[in-house]
Amino acid sequence: MLCPKCETQIEYDAVFCPNCGAKLMTPVKRVQISKLRHPKESLYFTLGAIIGGTLWIGLIWLIILFIWVAIPIAVFLWISNQFLKASLLGNSVKVSKDQYPEIYKIVEEQSRILNLRKIPEVFVVNSQGAVNALAIKLLKDKYIIFGDCLKIST
Repeated sequence: MLCPKCETQIEYDAVFCPNCGAKLMTPVKRVQISKLRHPKESLYFTLGAIIGGTLWIGLIWLIILFIWVAIPIAVFLWISNQFLKASLLGNSVKVSKDQYPEIYKIVEEQSRILNLRKIPEVFVVNSQGAVNALAIKLLKDKYIIFGDCLKIST
């Protein structure tokens, strides 16, 4: 350490400069870090590390579970919806104002009574006795399928 007045090299814990006699700053006592620590600090650190590590491992497992379970389920549902649409559009007739207008008016009126925001898509299919009538919702689309319950006169 240097004296601020004469810049003579002095001992670290000196109170006065031996060369010029200037009063030095109060010497700083060396503090032992171990005296500042709480006796149970290492125990608390260990518990915190174990609990924190366990929570992180759990979070990682949840993310892995989401990736390996939820995403494949969503993809499966989307593919199922596409297959249903393909089956409906390929093997049935969509009810509209131009095709089966009487049925379309009934569906339109019932949708209004039920306060539906969107009129569901209605299809007539020749199911040969397999399906009488069916109303389904898959993902965001709603379908109504009429099979053998309709007797359409020619």
